[in-house]
Amino acid sequence: MQEWVALVGSLREASYNRALFQVFRDIAPHDVTWTEASIGSLPFYNPDLEPPKQARQFWDLMRRADALVCFTPEYNGSIPAVIKNALDWASRDPIGSSIAGKPSVVLGASQGLFGTLRSQLHLRQILTFMDADLVQKPEVLISEAHVKLEPRGQLNDLVAQRLMTMLAENLYARVGGRISV
Repeated sequence: MQEWVALVGSLREASYNRALFQVFRDIAPHDVTWTEASIGSLPFYNPDLEPPKQARQFWDLMRRADALVCFTPEYNGSIPAVIKNALDWASRDPIGSSIAGKPSVVLGASQGLFGTLRSQLHLRQILTFMDADLVQKPEVLISEAHVKLEPRGQLNDLVAQRLMTMLAENLYARVGGRISV
């Protein structure tokens, strides 16, 4: 059994990236358990303050996780502040970075024609700096999400579904599991 943590970079309940999380969760191997991190409740990172309860809970969650799955929208050509803030907190865990060495993937959905190309590039750069064990392939960038994704977690793009299956299998294998056929 593997435990994967999802960071969903949109706080909107009916966001495309929340729907993408639902699709990916259904595509992932069946013996994966999921927890969505409550990154919207994390206060802005401030090293002058005593770590709040939300940060300590986030650190515990990230330490337990076998893998990290980041679902990022693209805001003004980059990642949303809520994801950057969560990663800043993760990197400041007093026991040590809970991201370093952790198998991780990045995917995202947006209404634009380029999907989340720029935000994924920025997020991959940050995760690489944090020494995450980033599974790079295949890249999953859902463009025109308003046409391809339904809020209940249905994706009508067969190529994207196949890429997501391959990405989930690659992450599962990186953590150390075997996909049973």
